[in-house]
Amino acid sequence: MKPVLAWGRLVRLSLAPSAVGDAFAGMLLGCGGVFPGFADTALLVAGSSFVYHGNLALNDWCDREHDAATRPDRPIPSGAVSESAALALATALTLLGVLCAALAAPWAGAWMAGVALLAGLYNRRGRGPHAGPLLLALCRAGNLTTGTLYAFVAGYEPSFVHSGLAALLYGGYVYQVSRLGRLEDGEDEDVDPQRIGGFLFSAAALLLAAGFAPRGAADQVAQFPAVLLASGGAVALIREPLRSADWSAARVGRCMGLCLRRLLLFTAIFAWNTSTVAGAWTAGALLLGYPLAWSLRRWFPPS
Repeated sequence: MKPVLAWGRLVRLSLAPSAVGDAFAGMLLGCGGVFPGFADTALLVAGSSFVYHGNLALNDWCDREHDAATRPDRPIPSGAVSESAALALATALTLLGVLCAALAAPWAGAWMAGVALLAGLYNRRGRGPHAGPLLLALCRAGNLTTGTLYAFVAGYEPSFVHSGLAALLYGGYVYQVSRLGRLEDGEDEDVDPQRIGGFLFSAAALLLAAGFAPRGAADQVAQFPAVLLASGGAVALIREPLRSADWSAARVGRCMGLCLRRLLLFTAIFAWNTSTVAGAWTAGALLLGYPLAWSLRRWFPPS
């Protein structure tokens, strides 16, 4: 495996648009649909991305023995990346991410450090059937709400109701997808088609809820693109369990990729629903990240 491919696979480079989406959507939700300025925006986006990919590398380091038995082509068990180098990269990216957030606002840095600690707890200890998915849900919801905390300490007047609802829907979706991911990794031996269908139907319902979230009568027409986007994304999730009852590990893996790419739909919907020009442009840019993630998945599998 070429070094560039190995390092890209280690940090799951195809998921980069998703981490960027968390930061942009979170800032727009917190700052009332506007960006706080280039410097702080860049710092918060970098902080989100570094912590996210650092902990993906840490995940591979923690799973190196399991991967050697189940996925020997992963960068560490294949020998393409050494164990010490993977751990060093994971540590450096995580610390750099917390520092970037702290430079934007000290309290944002403290919040991002909490997100990093939750991710580290998941990687080291939190692998239970419910505890693991819950920790991952808290990590992604916490990453999304970093922008709200930044906005509060920076003098904006964030809507904690809207930000809280977005975090709840987003975290709930990540929880359901993470339950599905346990089946892909063989952590739950009982691959029951009804269980898989339940995870996918629940994830689709949460995505629809994000699109249909009430916004007031005056905004019903403006809400239509969000509804359309959520409906289109949910249909593909609903179709999967209806296609066939034969669930191989490879098919579960493909569904995981499908679910993970839909994280971008969530953040695009959140950005659009701020009803500002910046929100509309951001939503469009995030949607462009979807084909990018799709293309990168060939070289850097998302799971």
